[in-house]
Amino acid sequence: MKKLIILSLATALLAAPAFGFKQADLDKLKATNSCEKCDLTKANLSGANLSRANLSRANLNGAALWETDLSGSINPFSAKLPVARVDCSAKKYCKDMSICDEAKAYLIQCGMKNLDRDGDGVPCEALCD
Repeated sequence: MKKLIILSLATALLAAPAFGFKQADLDKLKATNSCEKCDLTKANLSGANLSRANLSRANLNGAALWETDLSGSINPFSAKLPVARVDCSAKKYCKDMSICDEAKAYLIQCGMKNLDRDGDGVPCEALCD
């Protein structure tokens, strides 16, 4: 009997999806272009049009953002920097960045895809490791 219960539990855990994000939060973002305080961890947002989206205090750790349009969006990275907006002409390469949040802000606000060479949503892996 114990073996059957353990086997059933193990099967259920292995069959459960391992997305990391909350599907309800992703659905809300798609429907309203707004998702404050949402958990979008590891969500695949590649190619999405999220221009002017409200992502205030959303968790985008590990989210795939390759070719995602985030122009004009309110995002969680700008609040962590000393200034609300970054000067997109000031820095261009990972070697120019001093902290991970700065690299994320340049990726999101300026669309600098070169900071995320492998397209996994994490810029400047040496800084954001």
